[in-house]
Amino acid sequence: MNTVTLPKTEYKKIVDTQKKLRSQIISLREFVIEQTRDELKPSIIKKLQKLSADIDKGEGKHFRSLSSFKTYFSKP
Repeated sequence: MNTVTLPKTEYKKIVDTQKKLRSQIISLREFVIEQTRDELKPSIIKKLQKLSADIDKGEGKHFRSLSSFKTYFSKP
């Protein structure tokens, strides 16, 4: 295993950025769910919950384009 040494200020910037991104993602998720509550299918809600859980674990799903994002949610 390799060890990487970072200055404390750079590490704090990374942690702060992660906190900001996490809060923005949570806000975005809540907004999308609220705006489309009547339009969301149960399968889409499950996928959103899974993505959210993965993000909480430090993982996630990457989408290269908007079309790949739409395709992910259109598949059963």
